[in-house]
Amino acid sequence: IIKIKDIFYEASKLGNEKLLISGGEPLIYKNLLDIIKEGKKYKWFTFINSVGYGINKKFAESMLVSGLSAFNVSIDSPRPDVHDKLRGLPGLLNKSLHALSIFAELRKSRKEYKNFYTNIQTIIMKNTYRDLPSLIEIGLDLEVSSFYLMYIYNYYGKDSEFILSKDQIIDFKENIIPNIISILKKRKVSNDIIKNAQKVLGNFCEDEASGQCVGRGAEREARREMKYCADTWFLLELYNKNERALEIFKEITEGKSRLVIPTVSILELIRL
Repeated sequence: IIKIKDIFYEASKLGNEKLLISGGEPLIYKNLLDIIKEGKKYKWFTFINSVGYGINKKFAESMLVSGLSAFNVSIDSPRPDVHDKLRGLPGLLNKSLHALSIFAELRKSRKEYKNFYTNIQTIIMKNTYRDLPSLIEIGLDLEVSSFYLMYIYNYYGKDSEFILSKDQIIDFKENIIPNIISILKKRKVSNDIIKNAQKVLGNFCEDEASGQCVGRGAEREARREMKYCADTWFLLELYNKNERALEIFKEITEGKSRLVIPTVSILELIRL
């Protein structure tokens, strides 16, 4: 935890504003609450990617008190037999949904938690894409803030048990998307969110689209949010005034791009 504190201090001097705790499964890390508290010290927006297994009310509230800003739960399907098989853990779906319900209850019961976010992230796959409307219904019932939708790229042009076929992509666009929009309208979701959902879903499975998010009327396109991810070599080249590294840094300082710096890169620089 001492090394992490040093890394966070260096990151704060670089202007960092967010902390993503992911894995593996971050909930099993023994120093998780200390890490969240350290992020709170710098007023960072701290969020966790998790399957939500093992969360009870006491543990959930301890994370919120420590400074957690958002909790993202990975759910591949609302069907237990499908989701649990994909994740390799029987009973996982019920545990994940229970975690979301606990956070929803805490958000309602304590005014200091009203701005806490819960999100569902899901991967659209061949055997799950038709489940998306049902999953969105469940998310609305649990008052989640956003749905993060992702799909698997077929870089090598090979058939896959996960990647949608051309006919399935057409089915998704012609049938599943209208069904989702109909659900949002029936549930009286705001027009801003519906318009955003139409745009995000309409761009799905297009070459230029990567993962996108539907939530709270705010359009969040992955390609707009992150252009570059730095490694240690890039940081060293920037220090040595490499021409291309300086061009990228200029884009960032002018607000034309954003740069993500993994903590491991900072740690390697400290060791150097």
